[in-house]
Amino acid sequence: MHFAGGLPGFPLPERFRFIRVLGTGSSGTVCLVHDSVRRRDVALKWSSGEGEDLGAEFLAMSLLTPHPALARPLDCSHDAGAFWFTMEPAFGTPLRAVMARPESRGLLPAVAVKIAEGLEALHRQRFVHLDLKPENVIVAESFDRVDLVTLIDLGLARSHG
Repeated sequence: MHFAGGLPGFPLPERFRFIRVLGTGSSGTVCLVHDSVRRRDVALKWSSGEGEDLGAEFLAMSLLTPHPALARPLDCSHDAGAFWFTMEPAFGTPLRAVMARPESRGLLPAVAVKIAEGLEALHRQRFVHLDLKPENVIVAESFDRVDLVTLIDLGLARSHG
């Protein structure tokens, strides 16, 4: 194992090569890494705590039927005191930044529709997000259209029945 650059204390398994930090939050840190086993870049979320929240998040993601608005989980493990899982990375811009750009206001109705589609996919499978906020919505756009909206951070997501 080796340490991810800029992330002291997290022993990154040999199969991963650190690229950059994508975000940090109360439940962990998400990095873009290259996975030599899958031969592609993936998002790796880790926590130096017990990993119970991340374990619940990975389980929730694993139970969901794939949908374009939801990141697909790939692998999980508990190594050297840190719990981690990998998922497809969500590339784009956080909704908060999109909303701050006056020239992007015309995109917001399409973003709202795609958010609703993602939430509908969750609710149809009897899950609720519980942490929906602009920072947890990633918008991939090109020119004057919205290509993809991904709902991220399902750490608080719960089954409702």
